[in-house]
Amino acid sequence: MTMVMLIVVIIFMIANNLWSIFHTFGEKEKQTEINIYNCFGNYSSKNIALSDIIENYSKKNSNVIITNTSTSKEKFYAKLQADFSANCGADIIIAPPSYDILQLYKRGYITSVDAEFAKDPEWAESFDGNILRFVTDSDSIYGLPTDVEYILLFCNTEIFKRYDLGIPKSYEGFKKVVSSLAKTDTVPIAFTPNDTDLYLYQALTSMLGNSDYSSESEKLGPEYTQAMEHMKELYSLGAFPKNYEGLSISEANNLFLSGSAGMIVTTNSFVDDIMQYAATESNDYTKYINQFDIIAFPSENSSNQSANSFFSTVAYNSGEFTIFISKTAYEEKHDEIMELVKYLTKPEALRVYLAQTNDIISIKNTENKEYKNQLVTNCKIAIGNATKFTSMPIDATYRYIWKNHICKNIPKVFDGLIDYTGTVEEINNLSVFTD
Repeated sequence: MTMVMLIVVIIFMIANNLWSIFHTFGEKEKQTEINIYNCFGNYSSKNIALSDIIENYSKKNSNVIITNTSTSKEKFYAKLQADFSANCGADIIIAPPSYDILQLYKRGYITSVDAEFAKDPEWAESFDGNILRFVTDSDSIYGLPTDVEYILLFCNTEIFKRYDLGIPKSYEGFKKVVSSLAKTDTVPIAFTPNDTDLYLYQALTSMLGNSDYSSESEKLGPEYTQAMEHMKELYSLGAFPKNYEGLSISEANNLFLSGSAGMIVTTNSFVDDIMQYAATESNDYTKYINQFDIIAFPSENSSNQSANSFFSTVAYNSGEFTIFISKTAYEEKHDEIMELVKYLTKPEALRVYLAQTNDIISIKNTENKEYKNQLVTNCKIAIGNATKFTSMPIDATYRYIWKNHICKNIPKVFDGLIDYTGTVEEINNLSVFTD
């Protein structure tokens, strides 16, 4: 080989290698980063299920790099507001609809999905219209609900049998059960004000109030004060743990799961806690999960109900697996964002989620018999038997207001140190209601 030919070959090899390097670099440059922020909590079954779904998607779509960040709801909303205020909000938010998220939409941080529904009516039709109302503002849809949560009353029937108690069919019956259990070593209701959701307080507010709680309500109504009076009465009856004020959410839940408390008011998602406890802590899995009865919250009699009828209330909302899209991400990464979002809301992905969480999915044609269990069925029966439905009272204001003005003041209300009417007035005087 002559020197000239050798030089030509070397140059060709160098050029070829450089082309390969730049081509590979170019391919990597085409990858789109998508950031997801959810409220499930790092080690929850919901976050694990979501991670599995993302992993499945990523294997088929090498053009995207997906980062999934999760925190508990107790920390979620503060970070959510801070991130968007600093212009570094996530591309996709997964959380239940709330006043906080609605305000982000109103301020232009979250996009409407109306145009996408118009382009793909078959996809739009897969969503439950009754649940879409929780993510609709002025006839514009700004969220994608895939599941639904209902506030229900869970009862330990073994404890009820032990003390010859019947499942309550009215609010008076509920109070009688509380009074009876308070005379025993069993805590009547597992409760702590450190759970920001305050499901018992929400159930009482729903029982006493209207059917809709949203930003359209200019002020908290009188039912919020009346519900706290009911809470105070339950406290005087001995309804709550003696150390209720210092309990964490998990500690309060474990009182019920371990059989130390007879009742707990929470959402249908609590079924997954029961299933996990049965798998890790009980000696007899089937016997353990069969000891629970689940009913709609037994309520005060209404004018159109007979004295012997069962009047009950269920507050509900789109669940924690509701998807919201950042407006910036929608505009800058449209195709990649929409492809991922559509995948997350398809039955194929949701069956993976359902298998690990036992939630109630609202997307049509999703549920398979193999994933159903008796506790989920009991939840659905309870929901079907309810006589009154409302949205969740917590959604009438920001979570930080709810936490700092309601949750933190409960011990003072119970001890008679403050008048709760003043607390409600204080909340109603905040500028958030006059924006």
